[in-house]
Amino acid sequence: MVRVAAHDPVALAEIDLYGDLIIAAAATPFDRLSADRIDQVLRVEVRGAVEPDVDQDVDPAVRVPPQRNDVPS
Repeated sequence: MVRVAAHDPVALAEIDLYGDLIIAAAATPFDRLSADRIDQVLRVEVRGAVEPDVDQDVDPAVRVPPQRNDVPS
């Protein structure tokens, strides 16, 4: 039998983020995580925001996850 070891860094990063969401969901006293909490767990940033704590009407299209330097492209 031939064993092939395949490592997909993108898939591993997605699994890591999914695990972070599971942990956050288990820790919340509410039925669901808010969109803001999900963004916080997934380390989503708003491009061009001066102050992240300021409530602004931001188009969801400009919400992007930060680039991870530890995942080879």
